[in-house]
Amino acid sequence: MLDQQTLDEVFGPEPETIDEETFYTLPPVERPPHPGREAAKQLQRLTGDTGWVADYLNLYGPVTEAPDEVIAMGGLVGIAAAVSPYLRLICGGMDIPLNLYVMAIGDSGVARKSTAMAILKKHIKRLDDMAVLSESVSPEGLQAYLAENHYATMFIDEYARLKAIGQKTYGSDLGPLMTELYSGHGYKSVTKKDGENLMPGQDMSYECVLNVYACTTEEWLNSTIGDILSGELSRYLIIHHGVSDKDIAIPRRPDRAQEDMLSLRLLELAASAKRGAEETGRNYARFDSQAEQYLTDWYIGWKNKLRDHPRRDTLGPLFARYDWIGRKLAVLLDLSETMDAENVVVTLPYMERALACIDYNLADYEERLENGMLADPVQGAAIKVQRYLADHKSATLLEIQQVIRMPMPEAERTMGWLAGSGIVRRHEQDGVLRYTLPPKDLHMD
Repeated sequence: MLDQQTLDEVFGPEPETIDEETFYTLPPVERPPHPGREAAKQLQRLTGDTGWVADYLNLYGPVTEAPDEVIAMGGLVGIAAAVSPYLRLICGGMDIPLNLYVMAIGDSGVARKSTAMAILKKHIKRLDDMAVLSESVSPEGLQAYLAENHYATMFIDEYARLKAIGQKTYGSDLGPLMTELYSGHGYKSVTKKDGENLMPGQDMSYECVLNVYACTTEEWLNSTIGDILSGELSRYLIIHHGVSDKDIAIPRRPDRAQEDMLSLRLLELAASAKRGAEETGRNYARFDSQAEQYLTDWYIGWKNKLRDHPRRDTLGPLFARYDWIGRKLAVLLDLSETMDAENVVVTLPYMERALACIDYNLADYEERLENGMLADPVQGAAIKVQRYLADHKSATLLEIQQVIRMPMPEAERTMGWLAGSGIVRRHEQDGVLRYTLPPKDLHMD
């Protein structure tokens, strides 16, 4: 049994306490419902009443204005950070790490997203095999770090700023790199220094694990809806939480002993995942027969629904990614309660809770699309095309297709619509069809 003396030896003694008389909390305020909030709160409820994430929420929820669902989401990232270096999932020929990309959506300054990040960082920094990276890292720096050290959790306080850093510093979007790293593999250009059997200029592949905890605003998300449907953002579990419903004038400091205990339990979970991989270098989670059957029925049910759905072109790509996020969630919810990653067999209750979370999020997107609360994919593509042409003057259809990340037939139809609407102009140059902005720039700054 861990006692205070053991905790002090690991993490240091408890600092001088502050007089509790100096803290006070205002009574709760009734707030109107916010779009997507119910889906976010469902994630909070599905984490359960017991286990590591529940204890994490119970410790930090009462002492900060950060929304409980965002704190709970951070707790799941903490579990993923602990086990993802060694624990994986198999499906057919695919072998994927149990990493997690999550994104909290809320208004700047009022959603307390940075507070939720700061809470989680101190626990992940105590893990032996998991580093903490910030959004200021460049694409080249991120590749170099993961090629050398392999495991990291990245905190992105504002996702739009991360994208801007990549474009400003290297003239390229970080999106394709983040998408590539999600699957657990990266490709680093070989130089004369690190190339042994490869010639300079060739790519050296490496295995890695990257977890991401990101934040952004509704406005930015709506302007990049195309990325959600078919690109990098479809890898994220996206939680729309709106404004915090707590009013805490002076946040309390959480109990140090409870914080240390949470960190120690997370370290023990990471150690169990590592033990499970000692013999083969790989440790695989699996589902029992009931969980597999439930997953199968759920998957077929959604596929049948999407076949005749008027928004199937929009929801289909999102479902394909969220399907895998749901499987990962089932494992992470199991681990939060069992805290044993040495021989993981996920049972039915965790699969039910994980897929219920995915159902809520997909239904939320469905409702938001029906109500016009998300930008139309064509509108999102138009914004991207205008910005790209403002910087590059002209582009071919292939270049634009890579920018808007749509299948080529959809890209061709979209550009035809934009040209017909006068948003872009098209002309032949040296036998190649190219697109430019009209004489009066309509691009958005």
